[in-house]
Amino acid sequence: MRCTHALPQQMPNDITKSNGYTIQHCSLLTAQVQNTLENLYDVLPPAIWQTHYGVASAPYQALFKDSYYETVVDDVLSKILIGEPIHWGAEILVPSLVCALKAETVIVHRAGQDIDIYDICMQNPSWAVLYYPEPSDIFICPIFFLLPTLPSAGNCPTVNEATDKFEGNITAFLQSQVYVLLHEIAHFYIGVTVEDSVDEVVDWNYAFSLSPRNATCNALNYVLFVASELTFVTMVYNRWALIVLLKVSTRNVKNSRKQINRTILEVED
Repeated sequence: MRCTHALPQQMPNDITKSNGYTIQHCSLLTAQVQNTLENLYDVLPPAIWQTHYGVASAPYQALFKDSYYETVVDDVLSKILIGEPIHWGAEILVPSLVCALKAETVIVHRAGQDIDIYDICMQNPSWAVLYYPEPSDIFICPIFFLLPTLPSAGNCPTVNEATDKFEGNITAFLQSQVYVLLHEIAHFYIGVTVEDSVDEVVDWNYAFSLSPRNATCNALNYVLFVASELTFVTMVYNRWALIVLLKVSTRNVKNSRKQINRTILEVED
């Protein structure tokens, strides 16, 4: 989920680094965030490599369609891989992952009001991660730690032959720590590197049909491209082939839901 126009204010404690990323306020769950980033570092290189083939790469052809933009896609994914700081005018923006695990941990100022990010998480229970474009903070809600690290192959969508469109529980595929985090980090680098302000497309069929220029401005296209590279196979460019590519290996988080729940309760206490 994406929010706009906020100025975060955090206390200078509980800070950890992972590549160029800063992890804040995650307490006992810091290792889980680090683990998610490590998995993200693992899945990105195959996708980055495929950008060098341009439209000769079936996933690239499906999602970006024009080799002219391969350097843009490569640049965004390469920056995500290392958490590269970005020069923005006189500022240097560093992507920060900030956990909101209990009340009054992270307060943002918006429209003259103080807003507790934890309250936003509780009011929107399906939001695992939130991105604020100003400045560069990505907030992690408690539900994030109940998601699997990566989705199972059983969560892949299906294609309706009559309509030639994706069907089924499409969002379930992306409900994993790696992909929800990748989605929000992509927003940061797209916003700074590609486009200041874009209208996000979250419908898979619409994202699939975007023009090459608009595809490079859409976070979901990057997520689908990276997901497709986990089990890359030679394919024909169509939706059926994209489904084959989205059959990812099962690498779910080993911590049980009960263990994670206990840890979150310990943090709240």
